[in-house]
Amino acid sequence: LLLSLGGEADNADNWLSIARHPQYLMRFYAELENLIVQHGYDGIDIDWEPSPLTDEDGVAYTSMLKGLRARFPKMVLTTALGASEYWISHHSWKDVFDSVDYVNVMVYTYSGAWGGRAAYASNLHPPSAYPPQPEFSVEEGMRNLIVNHKAPPAKLLMGITFWASRFAVNKIGDPFPINQPGY
Repeated sequence: LLLSLGGEADNADNWLSIARHPQYLMRFYAELENLIVQHGYDGIDIDWEPSPLTDEDGVAYTSMLKGLRARFPKMVLTTALGASEYWISHHSWKDVFDSVDYVNVMVYTYSGAWGGRAAYASNLHPPSAYPPQPEFSVEEGMRNLIVNHKAPPAKLLMGITFWASRFAVNKIGDPFPINQPGY
């Protein structure tokens, strides 16, 4: 049973305010320890969202993970990250994999109002609507992690969504105006 912290957010300001201030970070670790002991958790899941978008944010993220591993060496430690370069290019994958037992790979939201073409949210293989790239399919995203970032496959868990996206088009692959209401 893991204590899961974080999730979808407009920005990572709360995470950054903790990770960049040693005093706040020590208090965070102490509060985590209290919760773990009080409720008998087996570990901690850090869902830092949005993922680090600058190298400086990436250093804060991986430093926090290293600190968690040092503070809780016998606990299960996981983190959630996307598979596309946009979300994963600003941190050290080696530091992440050295610190956690598993990475919960968020292989979803491969389509949306931002894309301009109707597609599935968690398509397993590259859709014909887009060129093959990590941003648009589970297969390409996982390949990106394993091949380009040397992710140990045994440390990767896939999180696939079962929600649907709605597009006002006739069929998958049809274009629509980007970022318009109703898409």
